[in-house]
Amino acid sequence: MQRILDGRTLNHTGPVRVDFPFTGLVTCGHCGCSMVAELKKGKYIYCHCTGRRGKCPEPYTRQEALIDEFASVLGELVIPDEVLHSFAQAVNDTDQTEAKARATAIKTKKAEIDRLVHKLNTLYDDRLDGRITGTHYDQKAAQIESQQAELRRNIAELESCTLPPLTTAVELARLTSQACTAFRQQTGEEQRKLITLVMKEASWQEKN
Repeated sequence: MQRILDGRTLNHTGPVRVDFPFTGLVTCGHCGCSMVAELKKGKYIYCHCTGRRGKCPEPYTRQEALIDEFASVLGELVIPDEVLHSFAQAVNDTDQTEAKARATAIKTKKAEIDRLVHKLNTLYDDRLDGRITGTHYDQKAAQIESQQAELRRNIAELESCTLPPLTTAVELARLTSQACTAFRQQTGEEQRKLITLVMKEASWQEKN
């Protein structure tokens, strides 16, 4: 007896979950309807179009055929170890360069703040000695304090808005590569998670 799989099939012992990873992920390339799975002889899983828009010419296809096609596409995402190593080295160099540039910028701005502090102190001495008027001092002091505040904001941004290390991208590439390599050996749930992560959509037509 054949049953359309909605993720479960029944027998005398009660519900038994069927591991079909592609439900809702693949559409028919002929008519755009969903591809569903059907259990035959109690153990073989075949995929076919729902035919909701009329009789569809797409033939039944073994689930293994879909797995083979997905594995082929995912194989393009597998990155050779030597390439990953070069990528990691380049990322490490970039991280170090960016960190040095940020540290240099912070050091330069702090030095500018120190210079402005000295300038403000000198300006205050000039006021006390009568070399400048109180009005002139207030104007110049306000300008200097505004410059200091802007520099402190810049430093705070540099210190708090640090980009995440690019090593995260390297690790993601490595994990994705490993997952794609092991796709055929993964459980249905793992296969589904990987497919939804790296593919926007998929359609099946004429065994492809």
